[in-house]
Amino acid sequence: MIVTALFIYKICTLAEWACFQEAGVFSGNPLDQETGYLHLSLPRHLPRIVGKYFPDQTGIVFLKVPVEKVQGNLKWGPNSKGDLFPHFYGELKIEHVEAAFDNLEELLGEDPIQE
Repeated sequence: MIVTALFIYKICTLAEWACFQEAGVFSGNPLDQETGYLHLSLPRHLPRIVGKYFPDQTGIVFLKVPVEKVQGNLKWGPNSKGDLFPHFYGELKIEHVEAAFDNLEELLGEDPIQE
C-alpha cells in the first residue's frame, strides 16, 4: 500500500500541548517514549483511535503536521490489521505543527477521511 497523505496528526492532551508550546519540542507521551517513536495517525485513523484510547477523555488536541516537514524521520508501520500508521522518530518541533484542533469534527471537515 502506498500512502500519499499530505498531513498526519498527533493526538495530545491539553497538558502535553501546553508543555510542547512552552518547550518548542515534544518527545512524546509515555507510550511514545516506551516504543521509541511518536505515534501519529492519518485522518481515517482518528475516530477509531479516539474511541479506543481516549473514549471518555475531554481536553485532547489534534496536531496537524505536514508530511513534507517530517518525512526524513518518518516511517510507516502496519498495525495488526495491516493498516499503515506513521511513526515519527525524534523530537517533534513546534514549527512542524501547522494547526491544532480541539474538535475532531472540525478537523475532519478540513481534512476529510480518504481511503
